[in-house]
Parts: sequence; structure tokens; C-alpha cells
Amino acid sequence: MYFHPPTFDPGPVAALIGLGLLAFHLLLPLVQFPLLRRLRRQVLEGERAGVVRMAQGALWLSLAELLAVVLFVGSAASVTAADIGFAPLAVHRPESDTLTAAVLVMWSSFGVFVALGVRNGLRAGRVADTADTRRVDPAQLALLPRRGREMRWTTLSLVVSFPVHTAVVYAVFVPLLMTLLGDPMLVLLVLVAVEGWGYLGRGAPTVVLMGSFGAMALFTYLFVLPGSLLVPLLYWALFVTADRMGARGWYGYTGGTESAPMEVTMLDAEGNPVPSRGR
Repeated sequence: MYFHPPTFDPGPVAALIGLGLLAFHLLLPLVQFPLLRRLRRQVLEGERAGVVRMAQGALWLSLAELLAVVLFVGSAASVTAADIGFAPLAVHRPESDTLTAAVLVMWSSFGVFVALGVRNGLRAGRVADTADTRRVDPAQLALLPRRGREMRWTTLSLVVSFPVHTAVVYAVFVPLLMTLLGDPMLVLLVLVAVEGWGYLGRGAPTVVLMGSFGAMALFTYLFVLPGSLLVPLLYWALFVTADRMGARGWYGYTGGTESAPMEVTMLDAEGNPVPSRGR
């Protein structure tokens, strides 16, 4: 059993919007890659203002994508709630035992990822600033939010962007590509490739991780819970929670802003403290 939009007909306007949105997702990493590389270099040199600007830019892009989703659905020639992820919840077992086992393995791996992220976050909340950053490549560490303002903007960007991304993939790309290609497995492979491509410049582990998790959610949507956005939305909610809490555990973020200023005491030739002016 797989989900195929039963009544969806994009029409020329919606098809154009959907294909334009797909082209945008293919071109965006080519623009982001040099920007991220330059921002990473600036952060390593001590200039961190770009971290907030990056989060704000991602937030505005997400709002623009949300508008495109609304226009796509509104201009479709024929569309029902089931076509865009609001089908009644019904569980279907994949016809192949191999596919069933693959689904269980993928969700088990995701469960381990979530558990580790939550554990690291709780541990960071109990012991402030205990992260051992030596085990992380400085280039990977650079763009992670460190200060309170950076964390707030980054979290807000994630909270908005991931539901919008879910709407783009499942309410635009899936019905459009199912209409154009007709084969759910082919649609799955195309969208997984697009998902991995979107993390260009973030490192091979990130590309593999996000591509695998994206495949897991898409497979469940197409073959196990056909046409229900419940699983993709639950997946992204758990992912954002684990990702933010994991960042606290790995990198020592405890919700503060800046470290306390360092005091330096000057000593004379005999080792006695030299009073500073004003004391």
C-alpha cells in the first residue's frame, strides 16, 4: 500500500509554482555554501555577528516558502485534504518484510539519536560549561550558537523552518512528483537526494544523517501511514528538541550570555599583589 494523491491535479499555475520551489531548493545550497564558508571563517576569527544574521535570513526564507505553499495549494486545479497530508490516520504494513525491517531499524536509530540528544542536554543543565570541545572540529563548532541571543534566534528559526519545510516537501513536492512520476519509490529517491543536497557544505556526516532521517519520514508517509502528516511533524518536533538539547550537551551552552570578565592581579618582584588604581 502506498499513498497516491487520489484527486490532485496541479494545473499549470500550481505546477509552475511547485517546480519553481523545487528549483529554488536545488539552487539554494550553491548560494549558501560560499556564504557558510565565509561566515565560518569570520567566526573563527572572532566575529560572530553573522550567526544571528544567518538565523534571521533562514527565518525570512521560511516565511517566503510558506507563502509559496499557500499559493500552490490555492491555485491547484483540483485538490483535497488527503492530497496535502490530511488523510485519515490508517496504518498499513509494507508488503515486503525487508521494508518492514528497514522501517524498524531507521526509527530505532532515530530513537537513539533523540535519546542521546536529550541526555546530553539534561547533563549540561546540571553541570554548567562542562563540554569538552576538544573532541569537535573547530570548523564544525564555529557556527553553533553560543550566546543567549544567538540561541534564541537559532531556535526560533528552527521552530519555524522545520514545519514549513515539512509543508513544502509533503504538501508540494510529494503530490506534484507523484503526479509527474507516478512511482512512489522513485519519488522517495528523488526527494532524499534533494534533502541531502540541501546540506551541501555541512560535512558528509550531516548529509548522510539528514538524508537517512528524511528517507525514514518519507518512507513512513508513503508506505506505512499513507497521506498523514502526523509522523513527519512528530519527527521534526523530536529532531529539533534533540538537536537543541544535544547542542547544550556537546558545546556547553547553558542559557547564559557572556562569561564573567577575567580579573588579572599584578605581582611585584617579591610576589606580593600590586593594588590597581581606584582600589
